Amino acid sequence: MVKKLFFFILLLTLFIFSCMDYDANYIIPSSVNSDNSTDNSTDDDDDPIVDDDDDDDDDTPKTSYQNLYGITYGNSKFIAVGNKGKILYSDNGSSWDNGTSGINKRLYEVTYASGISKYVAVGQSGKIIFSDNGSSWDNATWDKTSTIYGIAYKSSGDYLNIVGSGNAAYSTNGSTWTTVSSGTLYDTCLGGTTFLGVGSSGNIDYSTNNGIGWNDANNIPTNKHLYGCDYGSSTWIVVGKNGSVLKSTGHEDWTGSLTNPTSNDLYSVVYAGSNKFVAVGNRIVMSTTNGGSSWNINNTSLTLYDITYDGSSLYVAVSTKEKIYTSTDLNTWKKVHP
Repeated sequence: MVKKLFFFILLLTLFIFSCMDYDANYIIPSSVNSDNSTDNSTDDDDDPIVDDDDDDDDDTPKTSYQNLYGITYGNSKFIAVGNKGKILYSDNGSSWDNGTSGINKRLYEVTYASGISKYVAVGQSGKIIFSDNGSSWDNATWDKTSTIYGIAYKSSGDYLNIVGSGNAAYSTNGSTWTTVSSGTLYDTCLGGTTFLGVGSSGNIDYSTNNGIGWNDANNIPTNKHLYGCDYGSSTWIVVGKNGSVLKSTGHEDWTGSLTNPTSNDLYSVVYAGSNKFVAVGNRIVMSTTNGGSSWNINNTSLTLYDITYDGSSLYVAVSTKEKIYTSTDLNTWKKVHP
């Protein structure tokens, strides 16, 4: 009797499986990341930065804190911005307070406009917000909803310039903006009187009229995405995917400018005075003291999305889960938040 019952159950099980439409190729929904965290973003633009899981000793749950993507220093204050409208501000780089952005969109970058005494932050869905203290923020007026990735400021004339997914814009007050045409650009920086924009597939554009009109640069030696740029000591440095570093003393022609001091993606670069640039990215911090002719690898464990310098001795950089790091020598980094 027991044997008959066993065979009956076995046959029934085989029959049920034979009726199922079984597909061994199970597809993970696009709204769920490989680390099983849900991406609640409603913006369709491609993010130039892939959030890498770092393997440091921080076990803070990802749902508790937001990733930070941009940081700046101005008017003796650090401002950091990130996912879901996250704003943090600090007077010393060590202790941080929460600002109130009033939005729930990802913020990619922030700058300080000294002539109008405003911090201005930009991000998804055309969001532009501004503040005079870093704590409370107001919405600017722009008629576009495309993602903005970068912002830069020119003190002469108080021109602010933003770049992003197919649109750029300029403003002289931070609250109202005029749209101009551009390619997809991930960052913008100022050198002298020229704005430079860098972006998708090796695209480099420049503007010599305060961001009102943009021109294509020539002879760019890479088709890799370019994520960051800065200018100092009469030199442009541009960084990007797979360790791409471009160095040029001119903004129009980039012939022979490419080097690859690392294979790691580089997300940001900052000028730190006296021919010194510092670049950060996916498990990489590196620096040059000769204007980009050669680079020193300072750290290969931290993934940092953006970095700023206080003009004296302190570097502050941002990462995932609201992690903020500080350093004075680029080799040793201290996590100061959270």
